[in-house]
Amino acid sequence: MIHEFIPTHITAYPFENPHVIRVINKSIRELSAATERHALRVCDPFANNSFTTRPKQGVHFTTNDLNKDMPTLFHMEANDFGEMCKEHNMKFELLLWDPPYNLSQLKRQYESIGVELEQWQTRNPFGRAKDALADCIPLGGHVISFGFGSRGFGDYRGFKKIAIYNLQPSGTEYRYNIQVVVEKKVGTKLEDFTTELRSAGIEEE
Repeated sequence: MIHEFIPTHITAYPFENPHVIRVINKSIRELSAATERHALRVCDPFANNSFTTRPKQGVHFTTNDLNKDMPTLFHMEANDFGEMCKEHNMKFELLLWDPPYNLSQLKRQYESIGVELEQWQTRNPFGRAKDALADCIPLGGHVISFGFGSRGFGDYRGFKKIAIYNLQPSGTEYRYNIQVVVEKKVGTKLEDFTTELRSAGIEEE
């Protein structure tokens, strides 16, 4: 597994960082090479006004942002968006997962658009979205997650870490590092596997 520490200027929006763009473009190149019959399908549930809201040759972006002023295809709460994607059997070879990194960021983003943060969102704000979108990634697909931690989507959801890039803020020691975690879909979710075993008449030990 690749693990790099990269001193860099931490921008307000990670997709503006040249190191982040390099990581994303690497996945796009790898996945595009394995996708023959259609454009590469990329999902960005927290798109804001990033590059994913603009056309790119050979890539089809599905974008969402709760802020209705953003130029995205959907303007939904992330959990509702994820479950909508799963319900409509949407598939994405690449998922860019860049939610608010902690409760303070989440609260600021909601307040900035005049939306009240509900109590349940303070505990597990995007768990349902991660579960649903994990089912939208075919085997071999990638998830690139951003945040203060490196948990990503995890093996519980069928993913294996293939790279972690630790972006260290240059010029100050009073800012957190940003973790960029690249994972590959290698299997089904643990709960799906358990269901398959039971349907086949095989009980867990």
